[in-house]
Amino acid sequence: MSMRIRRLKSSGVMTLALGALLGGALVWAPTAAAVAPTCTGSQSLIDGKYRLSNPIGFDTANGRYTPSCTLHQGATGGGVKSLQRNLNYCYKTGLDVDGKFGAATFAAVKSVQRKVGVTVDGKYGPQTRAAMKWARWLDSTGQFDHCS
Repeated sequence: MSMRIRRLKSSGVMTLALGALLGGALVWAPTAAAVAPTCTGSQSLIDGKYRLSNPIGFDTANGRYTPSCTLHQGATGGGVKSLQRNLNYCYKTGLDVDGKFGAATFAAVKSVQRKVGVTVDGKYGPQTRAAMKWARWLDSTGQFDHCS
């Protein structure tokens, strides 16, 4: 008896069809694509009269950018800068906005996680993003106005 294994990628989930062995049953297992992507940049959103800038990453499974992304120690780039700016303005962390997720940014994220009541691991992800405050930029004054 020969067994065929076919891999199909669908919505970030790897499907293994083991037709000959399992009589047509499907086995579902998560793949790396099902995990939140790394935040590589930032996006500017208009929220009423305010502008909000938050980290975003490209979700290859859906072919679009999403704010449901992750950052951790060693990450670099625009996503880190956006996070650092928000941590400075809303949580008074005093970070250098250098785009490098080093020890100081790690400690600042852990501090914020404690304050907002989420898992304290020093990693920025969807849970931390949803719980933390974000700085609102007022275009008319060219300054941060408040956090919410």
